Amino acid sequence: MLIYLVRHAKAQPRIAGADHPQRCLTAKGLEQAQQLATWLSQQTAKPNELYSSPFRRCVDTAAPIATALDLPLHTVAWLSHGHDLQQCLLNLEQLTADKVQIWVGHEPELSNMLGTLFNRDPHEFSFSKAGIAALTRDQAGWRLLWQYRFKQLLAS
Repeated sequence: MLIYLVRHAKAQPRIAGADHPQRCLTAKGLEQAQQLATWLSQQTAKPNELYSSPFRRCVDTAAPIATALDLPLHTVAWLSHGHDLQQCLLNLEQLTADKVQIWVGHEPELSNMLGTLFNRDPHEFSFSKAGIAALTRDQAGWRLLWQYRFKQLLAS
């Protein structure tokens, strides 16, 4: 079992400081999403499921990944900005050994999920735009395999 957690790529600025679900990616964000898709398509462990927050910036990040990996893109409310952390943790616990999934979501929700899983300060896991982490679970529990900021991903 492997799960890739991905923060959405660079999005347009908030309007009057307020967030909204329809913010789309910038040109840089679209490029980041395509680079993420290329990188994920080159990994040995090929994802077999792709889930995204329904917010446009996440769907726009996930769409090139879906195309590159020939996967259907599932939008789920539990990955939305402001989602219920317990629902994400429940979905993690229900993963079976044959699953390799990608979850595209938001900050601070992704780092809060990791902080809760590992009983550590969520700030230790802060995701950059288009940042990615990989988790696996064995008999001892969840393990963080790695976490890359987007710039680190390009260098790897």
